[in-house]
Amino acid sequence: FTLSIVYHTLNGIRHLVWDSGHGFTPKLASFTGGLVILASIVGAVAIWIAAGLVPGIDPLGVGQ
Repeated sequence: FTLSIVYHTLNGIRHLVWDSGHGFTPKLASFTGGLVILASIVGAVAIWIAAGLVPGIDPLGVGQ
């Protein structure tokens, strides 16, 4: 669920850039498409870590 929300948000930003008339070359469009996928995965994992949902990782150091 988190991944889909992050992906949708980042791809929405990409489309806003397209609405301004930029980023339509095939090479750049392919690059930004891949970048959105990669950034979505990294962003979702970062949210999970920050929320303390990854076992073995305590972002606040509370369990020490």
